Amino acid sequence: MVDNNLEAPWHLDKRAHDIINATVAFAAILSPGGATLDVSKNALDAAGISLTDIVDRRFWEGYWFGHDPALQARLRDVVERGARGETSRFDIEVRVRGDRRLIVDFQIAPLRDENGRVTELIASGFDVSERERQKENLNSALRETSHRIKNILSTLSAMGRMTLIHGKGDLFDGFLKRLDALAAVHSIFGDGSKISSAPFDAITRQVLNPFLHGHEKVEVISGKKRILRDQAKQLGLCIHELATNSSKHGALHDGGTLSVSFTDPDGDGVTHFSWSETHAPKDTGSYTEGFGLPYVRNALRSLLMGEPVIEMQSDRFQILVDGPAPHIFEPLEGPGR
Repeated sequence: MVDNNLEAPWHLDKRAHDIINATVAFAAILSPGGATLDVSKNALDAAGISLTDIVDRRFWEGYWFGHDPALQARLRDVVERGARGETSRFDIEVRVRGDRRLIVDFQIAPLRDENGRVTELIASGFDVSERERQKENLNSALRETSHRIKNILSTLSAMGRMTLIHGKGDLFDGFLKRLDALAAVHSIFGDGSKISSAPFDAITRQVLNPFLHGHEKVEVISGKKRILRDQAKQLGLCIHELATNSSKHGALHDGGTLSVSFTDPDGDGVTHFSWSETHAPKDTGSYTEGFGLPYVRNALRSLLMGEPVIEMQSDRFQILVDGPAPHIFEPLEGPGR
């Protein structure tokens, strides 16, 4: 049990005082009942207090722990355990000057006399805040990597299934070209993970580039908002499928005109996507076959949360989608959010 005797002669012992001040760790000497006998200068400085603010008081009542009643109760418990001869060690969050927080690797251990009786308790701790930040950064990176791998595998699986179901001709070649389109969008983000979004025009031009061959009648209209990485890859695949059809049957085949547009949300929060091309008269049935349109329709519906409207005429092809697109744009930061 915690005793009520708060007398604390130890802090008058200069040698003990010099020893705890010479350590790198935060340190304190306690009576078996939990009275604070002495505290290292670095621990006092970190809290912005003096020794007289804490000496003779219960250790768990100190400034470092006053923000958290549950932590105070836990410290009281480990002091009782220490008085019975037990050593306890765990990480805690302590309060320091300016109401900031540090993560501390904390320990309470008993000191015994020649008869084995516990005479004092030594409380010590190391600031491990940076270690914990690095650990959290690593865990966050691992979670993000896992998320991206799952998304990539899901996309590849969907591509494979739809290629097998709807594909015509050389299925393997078509699958590889879709992989190339994914890689083209991925290259916008570089090798690191710091770039998390990209503008629509950069995504579109990166995917369209292999299809252009000097074609000058292509217009890309982009809003100012940036599109998140995973959604950009889905959108890039849509552009690839539409461009593939166009290069076989439409504007990118016979020198027609192509306009691709993706707007920022309007006053009602609606985003507008359009792919519009004019070309020499063609059989409209050519656009209804294969992998492309089923994938584009499903992907755009999922991305924009709106129903695609497809218009096919002998000399024109257009697909329009209007929707709230709730999860496609990078969130704004700061006061303008």
